[in-house]
Amino acid sequence: MRTLIVDTNIVFNALISAGSRAANILLNPPVDLRFVSCHFLQIELFKHKERISQLSGLTDDGLIELLYELMSHIEFINEAYIPFACWQDANRLLADIDPNDTPFLALAIHLGADLWTGDRRMTDGLLARGYGRLVSTRQLIGEN
Repeated sequence: MRTLIVDTNIVFNALISAGSRAANILLNPPVDLRFVSCHFLQIELFKHKERISQLSGLTDDGLIELLYELMSHIEFINEAYIPFACWQDANRLLADIDPNDTPFLALAIHLGADLWTGDRRMTDGLLARGYGRLVSTRQLIGEN
């Protein structure tokens, strides 16, 4: 089974566009994929809840139901269990790209998993630094 670390922008996209490819993958996960994230994902979504609500066009109840359904397919790991060395590596790699994504990359490093992200800037920056454990939604559906 392949483990993928789910970045905030994947769930954000799934919430604002319930029919998106990311939403379909999360809501109907292939049997060979395990979705994992850290609790920071929940904090980031809460921080942007007004924007998500506005962009999704869903009622509060509809948004909560969709969020519940999406989250039910993601296993959450407490960041406290990520070794310090993984945090250091993630900090070094993301320092001038996007430090807010450090928990997701640290978890990916810790689990030896690929990071599922739609953040082009982060992807390009990490690839330029030689970190290639990244996967896009297009790759997951076999388009790339």
